[in-house]
Amino acid sequence: MSGERLKLPAAKTLQRLAAAADQMHSYETFDALRASLSSSHRGIEGLVRVGGADRDLAVKLLVGHLLGDIVRHAARLHEHLLEAPLLLPRGSAASVELDRRAVLSLLCGVFVGAVERISRGEYPRVTLSRWLQSDQPHVLAKLRCLLHYFDRAIGAPHGGTLRIERRVLDPIPTASFWADHSAPLARLVVHERGLIEEALGCTQADFANRFIGGGVLGGGCVQEEIRFSVSTELLVSLLLCEAMDDHEAICLYGSEQFSRTSGYGSSLRFEGDLQDPCARAADGSPLTEVVAIDAIHFRGRAPARDQLAEAIMLRETNKAFAGFERTGSDTPIASGNWGCGVFGGNLQVKAIVQWLAASAAGRELRYYTFSDRRLGDLAGFTNAARQRCKTVGELWRAALAAGATGVGDDVYQSVLACMPGGAYR
Repeated sequence: MSGERLKLPAAKTLQRLAAAADQMHSYETFDALRASLSSSHRGIEGLVRVGGADRDLAVKLLVGHLLGDIVRHAARLHEHLLEAPLLLPRGSAASVELDRRAVLSLLCGVFVGAVERISRGEYPRVTLSRWLQSDQPHVLAKLRCLLHYFDRAIGAPHGGTLRIERRVLDPIPTASFWADHSAPLARLVVHERGLIEEALGCTQADFANRFIGGGVLGGGCVQEEIRFSVSTELLVSLLLCEAMDDHEAICLYGSEQFSRTSGYGSSLRFEGDLQDPCARAADGSPLTEVVAIDAIHFRGRAPARDQLAEAIMLRETNKAFAGFERTGSDTPIASGNWGCGVFGGNLQVKAIVQWLAASAAGRELRYYTFSDRRLGDLAGFTNAARQRCKTVGELWRAALAAGATGVGDDVYQSVLACMPGGAYR
C-alpha cells in the first residue's frame, strides 16, 4: 500500500460551508432560494421543470431545508473522519472501512463541490457537474436517487460501516492452473426472473468498468451505473479506488439500497423509496456484498471462437475468480450476463467463464438471465456438462478445444462436443 490518503477540504472551507448552511435556512420561499442558486445548480432547477414527484422533492430540497442540511453535513466532515481515508491503488491488496456517517458527509461534500477529483492519473473523475447542469430525464433520475439518499440518511442516520476492499490475485493463475484444476463443478441455478440486487444473502456481481462506477457521474445508465445510483453509498468508492488491473476486483461490503428505478439507459426513471430487506449486523451494518469485476470491451461483436481463445478465456476467468474467490466463504454468487451489453461479450461464453470461476471458488452460482434468449438453454447445458465432466479443468479444456476446432451458433453444443459423450440434443 502506498499510504497516500484522500485529500479533504481545508478547515476554512468547512467553516464557510457551515455559514452557508445557516444562511440557506433563512430563505422562506422556494423562488427566493432558487433565485440565489448559481448556474452550477441547473440540475436542481431541472427537477422542478420535469414536474410530478420530482417537483415535490425540489420543493422539499429548497423550502424544506434539505439543501441546507446537505451543506451542513458536508461541513461536519472532520467530525466523522479523524483522518483522511487511505487510497486503494492498483497492485496492492488492501481495504478501507468507513463509518456510514462519514460516507454521508463525504457524499454531501461531493454534492457541494468541496470534495472532488477533476483529473488524477488512473483514478475516476469525481464531480457532480454533469448531474447539476443537466435536464435530461435519465440523468435527473440519478440525481433524484442521490437526493433521496440524502433525505433518508440525514433524517434518520444509519449505524454501521462500509468496507471497500481491493482484491489482487497473487500469484496470477496461468492456463495450466485452470487446465489442471480438480475442483468439482459447482451448482448453477438459473433465474429467469428477478434482479441481482434482489438476491438476498448472496455476493452480488457489479458488471463494472475498470474505473469503478463507470459512467455513473456522467450520462451512463446501465447495470453498474444504476446499481451505484440506487445503492448510493457505493459512490464513495470512486474517491478511493484506482482503476482495476486484469487480475483485480473491488468488493464493497455494507451498502444499502435506498431507491427504486425503472427503465434502462435513456429510459431510466426514479420510482421512489425502497426499504432494503437485507439482514443487518448488530451495529446496523447491512450484510451485503457487491463485487465489481470489469469484462473485456470487445468494441464490436467479436465471434464466439475469438472469445474462447486461451488468452481471452484466461483474462476473463481470472477476473471473475478475483471477485468470486474468498477464503472460507460458501455464500452463493448472484450474477448474470456480465460484459454482454455494450462490451460485446458472448452470453454463452460468459456463462461458462463465470461457472468456471465460481466452481474454483467453491461457491454456487445463481444466474439471472434478464430473459435474454441469446443465453440459450443454460440449465440444460450445465446438466449435460456435469454428466460428461466432473472438474473445472475438464470444462476448461473442453471450452478451449471448442474455440480451436470451430464454434457454431450454439456455444454449448460446441463445448459439449469436445467432452466425452458428445453434444446433447
